[in-house]
Amino acid sequence: MTPGADAPTVLSADNPKIKQARRLARSRRERAAAGRYVIEGPGLVRDASSAEVPLDYVLVPDEVARPDLTGVRAPVFVVPQRSFASIATTVTPQPALAVAVTAPHPVVIGRGLVLVLAAIADPGNAGTLIRAAEAAGSVGVFLVGSSVDPFGPKTVRSSAGSVFRMPLESVSVADLRQRVADAEVIMWGAIAVGGEPCDEVWLGGAPLVVVGNERHGIDEGLGVDHWVSIPMAGGPESLNVAMAGTVLLFEAARQRRNGRGSD
Repeated sequence: MTPGADAPTVLSADNPKIKQARRLARSRRERAAAGRYVIEGPGLVRDASSAEVPLDYVLVPDEVARPDLTGVRAPVFVVPQRSFASIATTVTPQPALAVAVTAPHPVVIGRGLVLVLAAIADPGNAGTLIRAAEAAGSVGVFLVGSSVDPFGPKTVRSSAGSVFRMPLESVSVADLRQRVADAEVIMWGAIAVGGEPCDEVWLGGAPLVVVGNERHGIDEGLGVDHWVSIPMAGGPESLNVAMAGTVLLFEAARQRRNGRGSD
């Protein structure tokens, strides 16, 4: 923590920092306008600082034990418990949150597998997929069209900190299509049935792999080149999008390790 962290400043309930954090936690529009977002929980705040995410300030509630913020490079302020709870987006808030700067980290196509989230509306699924993309060695994630904000509180939590490290971009369908055309890469779309088996096609190079909305699938306007499916033994007709995306990401990672095929 910054100098003076042993005796942090106490803020009143009407302090502008509290009001700003509350707006950022609740509104995607506010996050976009301010170039800021909220990180909830001491562990994630520490992870963000370790990843060199710029932090404006950290808020901790009074009436609870001070959380461990070792290594966090940001001023820390104590706020009333009720004010803290009004910012947090969980039923039982963890005792620290930070306002972070949304630093640009563009996705570069052609250097490895890029995951595309097409109209993924559930922030838990989006965060899980971003986490899986990092774990599987992907080089970036696009969120297309009506997909959730990658810097919404639940997405940040579900990513387990991967949003701090992964290149992420929210883009339009038209922008993505142009960038894919310029890079001359292949775009695979995940489909429950009817696609080529994922273990029989080459995903180990630098393709884009698209997973879509579970109800509506992938918009034809994306211009997917080929379709890929996950072979299943029976039972369920399909997998949850986060599960399916994770399977495809790690199949691609397996292929990279084994060096099968070519682009």
